[in-house]
Amino acid sequence: MREAVFMIIPILIILGIACFYHMCFRFRGAEGLVLAVLSVILGMRLGALFGSFQYGVMMLVGLGCLGILVFAIHPKQLKAGKYSNFFEPGLVLFILGSLGSVLLFYGDFIQNIDDFHQWGIAVKYMLEKDRVITTDCLDFTGDPRLPMATSYFHLFFQKIVGYNEGNMYASSFIFSLVPACLMLGKRKWKLGDVLSSLVFLVALYLGYYSLYVHPYKSLYVDLPCACWAAGIAIWWKGARKEEGKIKHGICFVCFLVFLSRIKYAVGALFGAFVLFYAILLCFTDGSGKKVLNRFKKRPMALALSLVGLVILGFAGGRALVGRLPGSLSATIEALSFSSKKAKLTFQALVTALWSKEMTNYSRLKINLIIFLAAFFLLLALATLLLHSRRFFILGIYGFVVSVGYLLVLYVTYVSTFSYEESIRVSAIHRYFSILAIFLYALLLSYFLEEKKAKIFLALCLLVMATGVNSYFLAKASALDSEKIYRYKSIVETKRRIEKIDQVAGEDARVYLLVQGYSLDRLNELPMAVTSYYKADTYSNYLRLPWKFNEEGSLIFVTQQSYGITGLPTLLKEGNYGYLWIYSYDAYLKNHLQEIADFDGKVRRGLYQVSFREDGRMILKFVNHLS
Repeated sequence: MREAVFMIIPILIILGIACFYHMCFRFRGAEGLVLAVLSVILGMRLGALFGSFQYGVMMLVGLGCLGILVFAIHPKQLKAGKYSNFFEPGLVLFILGSLGSVLLFYGDFIQNIDDFHQWGIAVKYMLEKDRVITTDCLDFTGDPRLPMATSYFHLFFQKIVGYNEGNMYASSFIFSLVPACLMLGKRKWKLGDVLSSLVFLVALYLGYYSLYVHPYKSLYVDLPCACWAAGIAIWWKGARKEEGKIKHGICFVCFLVFLSRIKYAVGALFGAFVLFYAILLCFTDGSGKKVLNRFKKRPMALALSLVGLVILGFAGGRALVGRLPGSLSATIEALSFSSKKAKLTFQALVTALWSKEMTNYSRLKINLIIFLAAFFLLLALATLLLHSRRFFILGIYGFVVSVGYLLVLYVTYVSTFSYEESIRVSAIHRYFSILAIFLYALLLSYFLEEKKAKIFLALCLLVMATGVNSYFLAKASALDSEKIYRYKSIVETKRRIEKIDQVAGEDARVYLLVQGYSLDRLNELPMAVTSYYKADTYSNYLRLPWKFNEEGSLIFVTQQSYGITGLPTLLKEGNYGYLWIYSYDAYLKNHLQEIADFDGKVRRGLYQVSFREDGRMILKFVNHLS
């Protein structure tokens, strides 16, 4: 319970930094929160440059305390009682939501594939090693261009509170809550505004549950990337009309750059979508009428658009370096329907639009086509019934963004994914979810702004509420953990790791084989779990084989293909003292005896590895681990 109570400290620091921006630069409460998040990420990065993340924490604590102090004793605040100017409904809902998330996720555990071998382990590594992840330690983190923006934010909480997996999910919830509160705009302390704000947030998060594969209990960066993009777009729609246009313009450009650091490459793409939205606003007024000389009247809008395009191009270029093939052949292949890979990927993508549901847990079985149809239908009804062209403009924007996103997605699959992943459009439901969440958040914010459209907001809430089912508590909190997908596999793998630590010692070098892995089922949890908890001492499935077959072996992140005859060399060169056979099949059963001497038949469990003088490998069964 100590960790849950201590989570109040980093939340207070973030609020204190928001106070600082409110008092010194006159930003609203929700705007101050956004700047506070960026300050946390920047502060942690600066701390690493100075030699320790602790220095970053100290700087942030000092800034937060300064903000609280100035806010509390400033004579104008005391005299005029203007505390409500900062504590607007959105900020208060942020406080309540943050504290609620700490309670909801108390006692939770890491449970998603990419959280184990990428996003979660990045935070865990930096917490333990007190240094930024670099290319010399990427065996377990995935892509070497891994953006660290969200990881730095989670690390800030972990450094103050201590290692706690449930709190990482809480900080992830808080990270997505900030832009959601930003979408509330300048809500007043009126009953109608407060109730509509609450309905908006509930509808938004219920939508996340029905539109995203892991709802909001994950460290995946897809959901926050889409939510931040929508939040920035909606904020700019109001901020561009307020006083202090220069400071808001500078913030807007900074926010676009920040988007490119939330999710690799995709963040830059959504930054471009937000910039397109901002440019579209410059050509339309509140009624949706065309104003072609808008840029002439507002040169600042043109200047910011150009600066934003240059920065986004630079950020996107940096993100794509090394990602696209050295030649343009793969990209040309994506644009040419004479290629077998391009044809099959296109067919699979079109089929997925109709057949792939965006989440497996909601009672609402929504694919992208159904979502887009509902999205445009609601906008058409709002346009006709409310006689507002704003919804018509949003419909045009949504159509352009949807087509552009799907085209980029198609080219990406063909040019950067392996043949097998491309023709199966691997993880496509998650990528569809990013677009759906972005458009859904924009839609809700438009309904929130228009008083006559509150009925549509309530309708969205009711529809998404019907998606709640028996999985909801398990996917939205630490309750009913037994219902988590492959819960038993996670718990059992952790238990076997603890058993190995008892038998062989915590520092023993262990090589893991999972012969029961299937490409169709993608059951890689045993390897991912061991990567997370024993990254330094166990073989890593991202770099080394975890399954052998007639064609060689399975390896995720390298093109090398070892046959089973190369296993003794891998064990010897890696100084592995033990071999853990998590599962076996007929191939391993028939061929293991060709490369090793061992007593009895092949079975699941732990083997001790040694070598004879002639180099022949010897396997001695130690424990069945069951």
